[in-house]
Amino acid sequence: MAYVTEAGSLNIIYIILILLSNGFLIFKNVRKCDFMYKPKTLTILSLAIGDVSMALFPMVVATQYFFEVDLKTLGSSKDYCRLFNFSNIYQENLITFVYGLGLMVLGLQTIQHHRISKLRKQSKIICSMVASSTPWMLGLSIILPLGLANNLSDSCIDTISSDQQKALLVISIILPAWGALITIIFTTISVKCKVKVPNHQAVSNNPQNMATLNVQNSADENNPKVHQQEPIPTDPDNQYLQPLMDDGLAVSSRAHHRHSPQQLYNLPTTQLCALPTRPQYKSQPGHLVAAANPMEPAFTSEEVTSQEVTSQDVTSNSTHKVARLLVISLVYFMLVTPAAFVKIHILMNKFENNLEDLLAAHVALEALSFLPIIRSFMTPIIMFDYSDN
Repeated sequence: MAYVTEAGSLNIIYIILILLSNGFLIFKNVRKCDFMYKPKTLTILSLAIGDVSMALFPMVVATQYFFEVDLKTLGSSKDYCRLFNFSNIYQENLITFVYGLGLMVLGLQTIQHHRISKLRKQSKIICSMVASSTPWMLGLSIILPLGLANNLSDSCIDTISSDQQKALLVISIILPAWGALITIIFTTISVKCKVKVPNHQAVSNNPQNMATLNVQNSADENNPKVHQQEPIPTDPDNQYLQPLMDDGLAVSSRAHHRHSPQQLYNLPTTQLCALPTRPQYKSQPGHLVAAANPMEPAFTSEEVTSQEVTSQDVTSNSTHKVARLLVISLVYFMLVTPAAFVKIHILMNKFENNLEDLLAAHVALEALSFLPIIRSFMTPIIMFDYSDN
């Protein structure tokens, strides 16, 4: 009875820690006016509410068992056993499954953050609701039927088969834990390998912008421009033609004095005024591109520096968030999987001829059974910093 009393007192401490840590996390996210438009914030809220529900429901039922239920009458109350079995499934399987899928959703949201931020408000609300409710919908549709099937409600001891128990442990604990860890590792690698191209590099890589920058830079050089003059074209009679006029037409010096043999009238004798000649230059492609496609002025060194600092800040912020998420997934994996592995080991080995090993396995299971409860207030504490941005 002393062990039962100590376990009940320890449960009360766990309930207080779970309520404080998750309550503060909920308050920290709810006070944000736009929490409904952020899938990450709404997912964190759903996970925190799930932990609070575990503290108010399964933990209270277990505490009542430790303090009030007489061990001699265990299994005599059908209503209590029905409630006890359901609370165990919620605490050991459902909340663990939902939390693992929630971490996977947070990792995918980190990769798709820029796409989500471009959605409209209504689309953001729908995306947030779908992201936060998907782990719960899958848990209620998979874990509860698998855990309650063939589980007699008139007994407080698990009556399901060993194969069903192993399937429940693998689906609800092992797979979500490994899936969350692999997803967060992939997210970390994706964020670190993501190349952030500053804006001034994007401008310089554009061919049109390069032409504009070349024209502007050439104007600042001290060396004068050297242009090659094309030879002046001649007519068949070796008479030179005038250079190009402003209207782009060439006029021959003899065109006004020639008479065609078949011409029936005289041309006017008024000669055109001599216009000043202008040498012809080769057209520069940069001038044409700059004139046809005027671009924005080049970035100054101060603007380029500010853009680089902003890009570095965004990259550093993303790296910090995904590193925090990786720590959460590692803590989650280390706290929920040991007890599940021990249970699977007990189910796979019947220990018919070795009672000492069976006793040692059950002692290890009792010692590790509190780790998933510790997860319920450890991960919210680590998530305080992750939920800031």
